[in-house]
Amino acid sequence: MKSKIIIFLFLFLLVFIFGTYFLEQEKESTNVSSYSDFNYFEQNDADQNNLEKLDVSVFFCPEDDCKNKLLDLIYDSNKSIYCALYSLTDNDIYDAIRTKQKENLDIKIVTDLINTNRSTSKIGLLKADGVSIITNPEENKYMHNKYCVFDENVLLVGSANFTNDSFLSNNNILIIKDSELSKIFYDKINSYFQNNFSKDYLLIQNQIKNSQINFCPNDDCFDSVVKYLRESRESIYCMFYSYTLNDFSYELKRIKSIYPDIDIKIIIEKDLCSYPYCEYNSLLKDNIEIVFDKNNNNMHNKFCVFDKKVVMTGSMNMSLNGIKNNEESLIFIEDNNLSQKYENYFFKYWFLWK
Repeated sequence: MKSKIIIFLFLFLLVFIFGTYFLEQEKESTNVSSYSDFNYFEQNDADQNNLEKLDVSVFFCPEDDCKNKLLDLIYDSNKSIYCALYSLTDNDIYDAIRTKQKENLDIKIVTDLINTNRSTSKIGLLKADGVSIITNPEENKYMHNKYCVFDENVLLVGSANFTNDSFLSNNNILIIKDSELSKIFYDKINSYFQNNFSKDYLLIQNQIKNSQINFCPNDDCFDSVVKYLRESRESIYCMFYSYTLNDFSYELKRIKSIYPDIDIKIIIEKDLCSYPYCEYNSLLKDNIEIVFDKNNNNMHNKFCVFDKKVVMTGSMNMSLNGIKNNEESLIFIEDNNLSQKYENYFFKYWFLWK
């Protein structure tokens, strides 16, 4: 009897071990296949080549005098200026908006509640000048966007705040001349003025030409980030101001384990790594290359380049607040030439700071 019990236990143990092994193999197989099921803009490679492209220009701060690019757009506007901003403290930008307000342009600004109350903010002065201004309703959910729409047909979007220091820091802005894309951002600002913040607002059409737009938190921004991460096979290059999201690190490590030859490089702002949850050491432990910035101001970018063909940029930091709480915007653009410009900019600082 005792020997039968031993044999039974031995057979049970074998079944358990082999069952667990095959279950894990099935899970692994499922995960690997999921990495190949995503397609940029739901198009295959042949279709991508036929996508109509946006008229887009990129400018990198501080090299490209980003502030004057913005001022030119403000002064050249004849009909309307709609902006969603985290902060506005720059005197020249204030003067430009004030000038256009006196010309009776339709101007609307939605901005961050906490920053509006700071002594350096120009928002109160603009409101006194008659500019239509609202703020986000909750202090702990920032209005963190950084975009403007000019005359309903030109969009400025990127990582730069409208502040004195922002244009001296590492930032990027896109200027896109496209009425269809501009309308999406224009309508978004109007929705804010109807008190429909992202929790109450779902973007129905988010693919325009060779771009995809996401407004966080309602449009599942991180799901889109993951989609492009998982499509990558050759390279992932990112610059992040704040990087505390371990889910992003998990995806990088997972991709690296499946595609060992993929080139992954990350640059992050050093000063913010003194706070808890910085992912710097987490990536180092898994031999993923990551370096700190050495800018005396800030390295304030929030962009990635995937496989030399897709750029992701906007206001969203790679943090839990960025993907879950704040009012944010992301834009993905499939464009080889644009991707090359971002990649050149990235490696300029990679070799400088490494």
